[in-house]
Amino acid sequence: MKRKVQNITSMNKRRTLFFKSIFVVIICNPLPSKSQNIVIQTNHIALVYKIADTKKLVQLYFGERLTDTAEYSGITGKQMDAFPSGGSIYAREPGIEVTHSDGNPSLQLNYLDYTIDNQNADTATTNILLKDPAYPFQLTLHFKSYKNEDVIEEWTTIEHQEKLPVILQRYASASIHLNADKYYLMHFFGDWASEMHEEETLLPEGLYNIQS
Repeated sequence: MKRKVQNITSMNKRRTLFFKSIFVVIICNPLPSKSQNIVIQTNHIALVYKIADTKKLVQLYFGERLTDTAEYSGITGKQMDAFPSGGSIYAREPGIEVTHSDGNPSLQLNYLDYTIDNQNADTATTNILLKDPAYPFQLTLHFKSYKNEDVIEEWTTIEHQEKLPVILQRYASASIHLNADKYYLMHFFGDWASEMHEEETLLPEGLYNIQS
């Protein structure tokens, strides 16, 4: 009888150790994180962003949609800031320039998170949150993709919680980097009772400004 009790006790110990081992394995395996690429696409075009190791959001690709989204990770070449900010090392036309409440003109926008809202058979809205690591200043890039129409709409939301007012020197609705040899701008002009005259212009180097 004593031997039986010892055997049962020994088996229970082994079972206890076994279950503890399983528990440790489950805890040590982290949940999968979000993909490092953010793909915004329609039926034929795609706009892809990548989260760099420096926490910067960069534009990885803009062009014809690829069949497999995993193929975007193999794209190489120069990658530009998704929404370049002034006051730092960026030397070209920035998408946003601010003066903080303490007079500092520098702004750094690091990737924080993204969500996809209002997704249905034709449209989806992707929201990418960028935030300055030193100031309570953040910017959200919104992209609404219309799959059947092959249109991607973009706008921005700017917010801050600084104690005093912040001066916005420049703020754009979008900042898209294009890499082809030539680009043409189609725009419309007119006046009362003579609206919507179409004109297509080859874009020159530098800034091209249309005013009325």
